[in-house]
Amino acid sequence: MAILKLLSANELVTQIVNFLILLFIMRIFFWKRVLAFLDERKARIEAEFKSAQDAKRSAETLRAEYEKDLKSIEARAIVTMQEAVAQGKKHAEEIVKKAHVEAQTVIEVARSAMHAEVLKEREAIKEDIVNLAMQAMGAVIEEKLTEESDKKIIGEFLDKMDVKK
Repeated sequence: MAILKLLSANELVTQIVNFLILLFIMRIFFWKRVLAFLDERKARIEAEFKSAQDAKRSAETLRAEYEKDLKSIEARAIVTMQEAVAQGKKHAEEIVKKAHVEAQTVIEVARSAMHAEVLKEREAIKEDIVNLAMQAMGAVIEEKLTEESDKKIIGEFLDKMDVKK
């Protein structure tokens, strides 16, 4: 109220008229530019907002595709790992079978060698028996006196054979 006392009615009316004239002049010269600027700014903000929404949708679509691809890759990795494990097991089984076959071959070779050695030793024993028999026969022929001495010589011969075994 104190301000109203300082202004006179003429000054107040003059101020209001000047304000309305200024408002009219501004409307004629600047109002369209200001509205055009505000409309342009509004359109730019809407375009940026739409662009941001489009980018967001695009990012969500890409994320969904990446998740789908990731799941596909994980599934393929699992399948590949299972195939590798199966192939490893198959390879291990083949190695075991091959080792078993090689072991059987080694066993057969050892048996053959052992059999040959047994036959060789039998031949050597037969030869020793023949030599001993010939020696015993020679001793029997030299000392052919009585049946009792024959039994003694044969017993000695058999004792000698027991010792060689």
